[in-house]
Amino acid sequence: MESDQAKAAATQVFRNRAAMARPQHRGRRRMAHENRVLLFALASGLAGLIPAMVLLWTGPYSGSTQWTLTVVIVTCWLAFSFAVRGMVMRPLQTLANMQAALREGDFSMRARVGNPEDALGELMREVNALSEMLREQRLGAMEASALLGTVMGEIDVAVFTFDPESRLRLVNRAGERLLSQNVERLLGKTAIELGLADCLEGEMARTLEKSFPARSGRWGMRRTIFRQGGAPHQLLVVSDLSQALRECTVYDEAGQLLTGSYMDYAMPRAEDAPLFAHEFHSVPATTNPLGAKGCGEAGCAGALPSVMNALVDALSEFGVRHIDMPATPERVWRAIQHSRAQE
Repeated sequence: MESDQAKAAATQVFRNRAAMARPQHRGRRRMAHENRVLLFALASGLAGLIPAMVLLWTGPYSGSTQWTLTVVIVTCWLAFSFAVRGMVMRPLQTLANMQAALREGDFSMRARVGNPEDALGELMREVNALSEMLREQRLGAMEASALLGTVMGEIDVAVFTFDPESRLRLVNRAGERLLSQNVERLLGKTAIELGLADCLEGEMARTLEKSFPARSGRWGMRRTIFRQGGAPHQLLVVSDLSQALRECTVYDEAGQLLTGSYMDYAMPRAEDAPLFAHEFHSVPATTNPLGAKGCGEAGCAGALPSVMNALVDALSEFGVRHIDMPATPERVWRAIQHSRAQE
């Protein structure tokens, strides 16, 4: 019995909450804007219609004249009132259609500007200007996205983006090659499933020794946090410095490759590279409205000269002004000896 009473009480509570959640319509429904305009137009004409009817029907006119003039006056009164309603309603409908098109991403619609000197013409002109501005912004965003996609696809640095749940949302071609899977199989997987969970923890920039499906070695890793849709995301960049310090393909006189394995084609390790600090120096380009700069191999285009310039700067006290890649210990020693011999 008590159980039935409790169920009944709970049901009544839910019904009360549902009734409170439903919108309450108080009073009569509001009249549409165009109908209010029509009503005011009829009321304005009625102020002159009534005296005209009084004078017409009380004057010395024949019955046919009275009925003819009455029909003409009433018809004109109604026609002009509905014309006023249409003049107000049509521009508003045009603006509503344009707003709906802008909301759906269609920026091709334009409103016809009648008299640019009046308020309605100025409003139409401003709406057209807004549509044109949004169209240019959409084109700029599409061009920037295409440029970013091209750069991401061409750089030889693995780039990964993870959402707040540590699921992969973006990967470039270098990341696909590093994990030996195509993008369709990678997207949506967690960092644990991809073997990248340790890369999303610890210091933001560091070197680590790790085995990937494509190859193993010591890698330079940098992690950055950004926000998208109000939620924090993580950008992970995995690269190495092997090309600047040790990579060198060597052939013999017969064209036989001598550095065909990692036993000969040396790869740098963590002790070969220091920790790096980075900063942003944004200088927009002046050759295009976006300020964007095109680039191809952005991953190695900046890393290689930075490493070699740092090496030459360190050897400047020995008189070294230039050294070719790869900067092997033998080449560094020869550069020092050559500089000393010239002194």
